[in-house]
This record gives sequence, C-alpha cells and structure tokens, in this order.
Amino acid sequence: MAVLGLLCVHREAQRQGVGAALVEWGLNRCIEERLPAYLEASTAGYPLYQKLGFSKIDTMIVKAEDRDGDCDLQYVVMRNDIGKPGTQAT
Repeated sequence: MAVLGLLCVHREAQRQGVGAALVEWGLNRCIEERLPAYLEASTAGYPLYQKLGFSKIDTMIVKAEDRDGDCDLQYVVMRNDIGKPGTQAT
C-alpha cells in the first residue's frame, strides 16, 4: 500500500494541471511498485482525485478541539487500485 501525502498547490498555480501532474507521478510509482494508492482528500481536492481514478472508501472527521482549531475538518479517505496486481492502468 502507498499513501500519498499532503499536496498543496500555490493559489496562483491552481487549475493549471500542477496538482494532477504531482498525483500522476505518485500513481506511476504505484504502478511500478504494484501497490494500490490511498490518500485523504479535502473538499477542495476531492474532484481532482475522483477524476484521477480514486474512489471514496470512508469519511474522517478531525475535531476542532483535537487540534486547537475553531471548526471540525472533514476528509474523504480514497483509494486507487491502479498499481494493484490484475488492475489495468488507463
């Protein structure tokens, strides 16, 4: 299993393919290593990950009091089986 870490793209570079290129790099490594990829998607990142073949497997709530924040955060746990043996890459 491969877990793709935090991905942030500067506001001025968003919607120009930078994030997709970074995720695709990680997915190519998953293909090479024959591993499924997992990540935690924010609301903003969810559509990109869906477009790149990730599917929702769970939802995670990070409580504000657990991180000294002012509101709870919600993340979607996602998986892409692109590197899993027997799975076709697109």
